[in-house]
Amino acid sequence: MSLLARIRPVFPDMSTQGLFRMIRQPIHVALALMLWTVPVWTPDQLALAVSCTAFCLKAPRQKERRFAARYGGSLRNRRTCSICCHVCRRSRPMRNDLTIYDKVADLWWSDDIRWVRTLKNLMSGRPRWFDARIDWQGMALLGLGCASGFRSEALAQRGADVTGIDPASMANDAARAHARTGDPRIGYDVGVGEALPYDDASFDGIVCIDVLKHVSDLYKVMSEVARTLRLGGLFLFDSINRNPLAPLATITVAEDVLRPLPRGTHDPAKFIKPSALPAAMQGAGLVTGAMTGLRPCGINRRFDLTFGPLPLTAILYMGVARKPAARGAAP
Repeated sequence: MSLLARIRPVFPDMSTQGLFRMIRQPIHVALALMLWTVPVWTPDQLALAVSCTAFCLKAPRQKERRFAARYGGSLRNRRTCSICCHVCRRSRPMRNDLTIYDKVADLWWSDDIRWVRTLKNLMSGRPRWFDARIDWQGMALLGLGCASGFRSEALAQRGADVTGIDPASMANDAARAHARTGDPRIGYDVGVGEALPYDDASFDGIVCIDVLKHVSDLYKVMSEVARTLRLGGLFLFDSINRNPLAPLATITVAEDVLRPLPRGTHDPAKFIKPSALPAAMQGAGLVTGAMTGLRPCGINRRFDLTFGPLPLTAILYMGVARKPAARGAAP
């Protein structure tokens, strides 16, 4: 297939964990299973199964040693998988790819990109739940992870004085340019949640949407959130659950099959269980409050998914926490 398409095949790195520590080539697993699962056993069948299984275990390792002797190096990439695996598998996408926001900065507000429209629909699905729990009017808000400003402008329209911060500088430039045509109460800075460039007790509320599942250090982010919140201030957040179902829905289906999100957007290792997030918040001095799920609830005229609250938190969830105004205060 690669030759016919005149595409140079990409040879991905071989795994060194799990079953691949013993059997380098997946086709050998099928061969070994076929030999060991016959309905009737005979002495020659047993001899064949043992000898072929030994070949499956030993031959790839001997081939690696020959390659190392001939070409040098330690062969860390372990490019000894079969031709069928080389042709059928593409190189693995980068996980937790934060460059996607800068790549489309110029088109962020155009509605020409499907996954950007999906993010916009997600943004509109969350504030409806938050609206019932907070009065935005006159609040000094920080939009942590503001990207190109969808959420910041939505909150400014609700009457808040908004500051947005995001590490994507080009996306920030697009947000500033769009804000100049609309609400002047929005300011944008470049920075990360682990080191917020603001004084203590600067904000009445911090809105952290589509961020926690991307950060490098969750506990540092929680510490910075607590530091920059005023007493009684609210922290509004969301994330993706960490269980077998969540990667299936958000990566296999959303990134690899239906493609409403670009491949490599998420890293399942960074997903957070709803039970683990309150522990990080409490360690920073925040008190957790209500929490709910988020789900697709329909399709709009452009055949894009729309979203709304869901009582179950199995995949997407969002919630609210508060910095107590006094010791022991509840959210």
